[in-house]
Amino acid sequence: MTAILKDIRSLPITIVHETSDNIALEAARLKFTYHIALGDVFGLATAKELGAAFVTSDHNEMEQIEEHEPISFLWLPAKPKK
Repeated sequence: MTAILKDIRSLPITIVHETSDNIALEAARLKFTYHIALGDVFGLATAKELGAAFVTSDHNEMEQIEEHEPISFLWLPAKPKK
C-alpha cells in the first residue's frame, strides 16, 4: 500500500483534506440537481472551487454535467466491456 501512496503523491494532483462551506453547499446543489454519487458531487464541487479538472471515464453521468456546469473535465478512456 505504501508504494501506491508514493506513486499517487508523485502525480501532478492536489489532495484536498478539508471541505469548505462553499464546496459542501455546491456538492449539495449538484446532488440535488443531478442525483449522482456523493463522492462524485464532492469531487465535482472541489474541482469547480479550485478551477481544476474533474478526471473521469463516466460519460454516462458526467456529460450532462459538462453541458450545464462550469466544470472542466479530463476524460479517461472507458474500460472495455467484458
